Amino acid sequence: MRDDPGRIPMVRWSCPQHAGRMSSPSRFAALAAPLFLLTYGIFRYVDGRDGEHGPGVAWNVGHTFMLAALLCFAAVIVGLRRAVREPSVRRASATTTMTVLGLVGAAAFVRVALGDLFPGADGFLPLPGPLHDAGPLLLLLGLVGLMIDVAIHEPHRLPAWSPMAVVAGFAAVGANLDLLPLAAGLLLAGLMPLAGAPRLERVPVS
Repeated sequence: MRDDPGRIPMVRWSCPQHAGRMSSPSRFAALAAPLFLLTYGIFRYVDGRDGEHGPGVAWNVGHTFMLAALLCFAAVIVGLRRAVREPSVRRASATTTMTVLGLVGAAAFVRVALGDLFPGADGFLPLPGPLHDAGPLLLLLGLVGLMIDVAIHEPHRLPAWSPMAVVAGFAAVGANLDLLPLAAGLLLAGLMPLAGAPRLERVPVS
């Protein structure tokens, strides 16, 4: 339809159609996880000003925020699975598998963080070696797999670039923990659409 010369294009805020698909706690978690990760990065920087990273106030506070971020990632995974609308048997099986992988990865990651906070955790909460190394990868596979599923089947709910931004964010963390601020920014960009953040759209107004 051609623009009506009698109408003036205006800009207004609107909520994407996918805003109500995830529960409120899950949408909050989508925003909180990157921000908690950024806070962890800040405290990690403060802790390392003397050239070493180790037990101390900044170390403990930073790892507490990292734990909070991991729990938020788990909440996002659960919210994504619950938001899948009337899945086929194949899609239900795939998304359930990705959910399990992601939650196992998040749990393993949480256990590693607890070990950093409480050195004696190995004695009462042992973690198999393979899970110690695979936790972050399983978390990434589960989260990104669910995001890709939504982007493919319901593209109006999630842009295709969102999963790529999340992968880039995790890659930045894996490359160097000093890149945590960059990683947090990428993760925030990738997860923000899940939170139902408002966007600008042009609408004709008479």
